[in-house]
Amino acid sequence: MSAPRLTAPAPPAPAAPWHQAVALGETAFGWLAAALPLILIYARGFGDVYLSVVALAFLAVLAVRRDATPLLAIHAWPGLAAWLWFVVATALTADLDRLGVALAWGRVPVAVVALGSWVLASGRFRRPLLAACGLAAGWIALEVWLQALTGRSLSGFTRAVGGEHTGPFRRPRAGAYLVRIVWPPLAAACGRLVRAGPFGVGAASLLIALFVATIFVIGQRMPLVHAAIGVALLALGIPRLRLPALIGVITLVAIAAIAASAFPTAFTRQVTQFVDIMSGFPDSHYGQILRRALALAEASPWTGWGADGFRTFCADPRFFIGWGGVGDGGGAQMCVPHAHHPYLDMLVNAGVPGLVLFAIAALGWLVAAGRGLLPRPEPLRLGLFVSVLLPLWPLGSVHAFTSQPTSTLWALMTGWAIVEALHSREPARESARV
Repeated sequence: MSAPRLTAPAPPAPAAPWHQAVALGETAFGWLAAALPLILIYARGFGDVYLSVVALAFLAVLAVRRDATPLLAIHAWPGLAAWLWFVVATALTADLDRLGVALAWGRVPVAVVALGSWVLASGRFRRPLLAACGLAAGWIALEVWLQALTGRSLSGFTRAVGGEHTGPFRRPRAGAYLVRIVWPPLAAACGRLVRAGPFGVGAASLLIALFVATIFVIGQRMPLVHAAIGVALLALGIPRLRLPALIGVITLVAIAAIAASAFPTAFTRQVTQFVDIMSGFPDSHYGQILRRALALAEASPWTGWGADGFRTFCADPRFFIGWGGVGDGGGAQMCVPHAHHPYLDMLVNAGVPGLVLFAIAALGWLVAAGRGLLPRPEPLRLGLFVSVLLPLWPLGSVHAFTSQPTSTLWALMTGWAIVEALHSREPARESARV
């Protein structure tokens, strides 16, 4: 009887070309995502390019796979529904230029889904991303303090016309940028430090105090409010951070007292002007913007005025209506490109249905980012949740939803938060099986 013939195993079948393309795209987009906090400091326009290409590539991947499951998630479909209504409301205006703006708006919610279910799904990109956020936050802080103490940053910029310290930016963007990226590395670092005993608690206190002092010296009011809310949320979520947070509050009071003489411009902007604005809000520029947005919404409550509605119709005399119907509400002189509030913007652009859908989308993003966080508040995840929440906070004045670079930074933090939420639940699943 002859011995059986041994045959070599067949070589694995080569991967389909589209599989290779998807893997290559995931790697390229992942490493770019990890570098975005540093890239966008000096190339903010790259944010639009990145969001657009990632969104289109992700939709192409879903089409090739014939799998729309990621679009049905709680962090996906509400944003897509808001986008669809926004496009319909803008199409009713028959303005093709503004229709293009409405179509482009969708790159943000689609990119969030892409980052959360595809680009950042691999853990190899998230650790470099955390390091990049820390490096970018440190660089901005260094530039701000150099500018405050010497009059010029290493990037060659002096203070803005309004007195804000801009750090590595030509215009007053340092505060908004910093409060978008600082929370993951700050929370992760402080979470580690407070477990190292009294010395670690002191180091965490110093870190929070330095952050609060930097935000104050920058001289932008809304980032300071966001910083206070963020530090409070970290303290609520992580009991060991309450002492460092309290020291941060004491630092804020102390720096405000010192700033009256050492940094008079920052003191004027952060304290004097803030008190003036809040005490006379209806007559302030922010109060005028709110009144004009409400006047526009009252005139077209169901479909709004389409994309860029505030910019297009703000100077229309029909809407020169002050509070209580008295005065012209600032006339045309108060007009700005947008309402400085994502919910007001959507109300003006897409009416009450658009506002409701956007509010549902915001809740969906927060639910997805915060899932499982309450019973187990991991420092990194809590920092990411704060990054997602603050731009969606309904009280205050912020950049437009699609403004750069803040829009890309928010989408990046939101996608990252969603991935971390999904991965934090995996051990629980494994233990349940056992």
